[in-house]
Amino acid sequence: MILSIFFTLFTTFFANPRGFQSSTFAANGTLLYWLGQQDVQRGEQPWFYFITEGLQYEWLAIFLGVAGLIFTGVLVGRYMLGTGVARAASRSPLFPVFLSAWLVFMFLVLSWAGEKMPWLITHITLPAFLIGGLVLNTVVEGASAWLRSHDAAAGAHWMRPALALAAGLVAIAGSGFFLSSRMTYGRWNQLSENLWERTVPAATLNDWWMLALPPLAALALIGFAVRRMGARRAAYGTLIGALAVLTLFQVHAGFWMTYFNGDGANDTLIYNTVGSDVTQLSNDLNEMSHLMYGDDSMPVIYDNCTAWPLNWNLRDLPNSRVQATVAATDQTPPPVVIGVPKSFDSDCSMPLEIEGYTIQQYTFRWHEPESEIYRRFAIAPELPPARSAWGSASKPHGPGAIVNSVWSSTTQIADPAGQQRLFRLLAFREMPAGVTRYRVNVYIRDDALAYYNAVRYGE
Repeated sequence: MILSIFFTLFTTFFANPRGFQSSTFAANGTLLYWLGQQDVQRGEQPWFYFITEGLQYEWLAIFLGVAGLIFTGVLVGRYMLGTGVARAASRSPLFPVFLSAWLVFMFLVLSWAGEKMPWLITHITLPAFLIGGLVLNTVVEGASAWLRSHDAAAGAHWMRPALALAAGLVAIAGSGFFLSSRMTYGRWNQLSENLWERTVPAATLNDWWMLALPPLAALALIGFAVRRMGARRAAYGTLIGALAVLTLFQVHAGFWMTYFNGDGANDTLIYNTVGSDVTQLSNDLNEMSHLMYGDDSMPVIYDNCTAWPLNWNLRDLPNSRVQATVAATDQTPPPVVIGVPKSFDSDCSMPLEIEGYTIQQYTFRWHEPESEIYRRFAIAPELPPARSAWGSASKPHGPGAIVNSVWSSTTQIADPAGQQRLFRLLAFREMPAGVTRYRVNVYIRDDALAYYNAVRYGE
């Protein structure tokens, strides 16, 4: 059955017979290509990458996935321990086991894989949401059956207090959010000329205990609800409130990433993005071509390190092309050369200066400060020492050292400064360090500089 599903999908319902080859034994196919990328380790992400990424964005998926795994374990246990009659009457655990295996398998395989990219987390969250939906369906069925065993008046009596409890928990969570926002605002202290750090003033530290009030209020409300309406009704109301709060956080994180940081590298889900300077550059060069040539025929060359995405951004300039540098044999050097000097990036080869050209520097890409956000969370012995909390090859990096590194990072949130950094990161994507800038040089031929200045600076 599994093979029939596999080949049906990979051959696009048998419309693409080559899908059988590309999905199995083809050297450049889906399977063997990615296995060949294991040693490349593009991105050099640690084994805990999807753990730290999920904790930043996927609270709802984590909650539902963990609940689903527990639900599957209980279901399998009851099925295995039951008698033949009991098994026949009970729910089959086959589908929950399938979803749980899918979830665990994808998490383990992607955490082991050499190349880990942020968008791959969707392969983990999908089965988590599916099995979570199965759990919620079971809860709703149980609640409906319980309501049917009572009269309509009792059902209405149950719904109102449960929804009131859920609304109260959402209100408490909202008050906790606004209280935390105010308490963690602090003040900025300048550490150096271009480096500032947000700190918690001493006066605020004296009131730090107030952050415990919202969780205590939520526990008190749940306890009051259990006493007044019973454990079952209170549990349903608490579940509704928890799902609402987690959903609101998910929407908040997605809204902030999409509409506030859409073209910035302030999110692990984005992590690396082309800077807005590239759009400015392409617009400037298009306008410069029309000013200098009267059309879009201006020649432009750019090196391999900038070919992506300049192949697209300069698509309106048909005489733009990839070339390592200005060749000595070029009789008429192009008015504009774009490239990354070797001193900026050892994998690039553009010279730092080109005779007869004036340099303008742009920001080509922005990259999130990985080390300050998640790389120092734990030791990753599969990576070079500098790429995780390992730090140095001379330091221990066995299982005990890995556990200690995780514990050390986790206990940092017991400190007010650690709590402040974590909350400001999750709620407002405030970076503990500045984003990394990847620079590019734009070389303007001296006799064309006046045209460039007219476009760029209005001179």
